[in-house]
Amino acid sequence: MMAHELAAILREEHLRPYGDFFHGVDLETYADKLLRNAELLVHYRGSEVLSLAAFYCNDAETLCGFLSLMWVSPEERGSGIACVLLDEIISVMEVRRFHYLKLEVLADNHRAINFYRRQGFEVIDNKNGALIMGMVLPRRRPPFRMPNCELG
Repeated sequence: MMAHELAAILREEHLRPYGDFFHGVDLETYADKLLRNAELLVHYRGSEVLSLAAFYCNDAETLCGFLSLMWVSPEERGSGIACVLLDEIISVMEVRRFHYLKLEVLADNHRAINFYRRQGFEVIDNKNGALIMGMVLPRRRPPFRMPNCELG
């Protein structure tokens, strides 16, 4: 994936209702930063991007990872693919023996907050209209089951 492809996805999402979560960020620069520094998981159907996540799993001192971006195409929302994506990220972190996973989500993004809560995240801080959520690893929950794991 190239920076312009990722930036195009982010731009399109930014224009959707409730998609305004890139305040004051140049999307090309952000996409380039993610591609250079983060780990990226992308699900494709042919050449179509179904979902993607960018995360950091590189802090050997604190063993705390950070989920920077998780996106599911509008056509795939509610399909369970977000759970698959998150399970893959958590698996990488657990294999690397990380102890914690954090993320930031806008406080008014109730759909995402509810999703993350169902996956085992808890709110640990509130800053400038955003919630910081975290999860202790290894995760102590049953493996992913598609019918029980939908957004909404």
